[in-house]
Amino acid sequence: FTTAYDQYAIRTFEVHALDYLLKPVTKDRLGEWLQRLELLSAELSRSRLDRARREHRPLERLLARSGAKHLIVQVQDVMAFEAEDKVVFAGPTNGRFMLNVTLKELEERLNSEEFCRVHRQTIIQLRHARELHALAGGHYLLRLSDGSDVEVGRNFSRDFRARFG
Repeated sequence: FTTAYDQYAIRTFEVHALDYLLKPVTKDRLGEWLQRLELLSAELSRSRLDRARREHRPLERLLARSGAKHLIVQVQDVMAFEAEDKVVFAGPTNGRFMLNVTLKELEERLNSEEFCRVHRQTIIQLRHARELHALAGGHYLLRLSDGSDVEVGRNFSRDFRARFG
């Protein structure tokens, strides 16, 4: 809540407000609130993921970051989840967004009939797989429906190929 009247502060917390900003709001105070909001957003994403894991429900949506905004990404719209330097990105058809989860957490929660880990850094949605090209050393190059390529690691290739009979 933001208001110029401090007498409403107690009431806002009674209704479980996230914060109370008294006008005029300073740049430092607003920055402090935005930092807390970002931490809360990450905690909320993780708690929802943990709850879904306990209930054994397939993951349907995730909260992702794109610059300064948070977006809701529908799992069925994601072609691939990729990790780079310990940061996981969702690659839906309309962009690429940073997530607050690990690939291991995703692998545990995604529907295994629809998603497959193909590399230690990549999980793909199987319906987007188009072509598989053999490389040296038991590796493969997988072309997705948008024309992008992902590597299929040697340790993951057998499971991936078994998905197609």
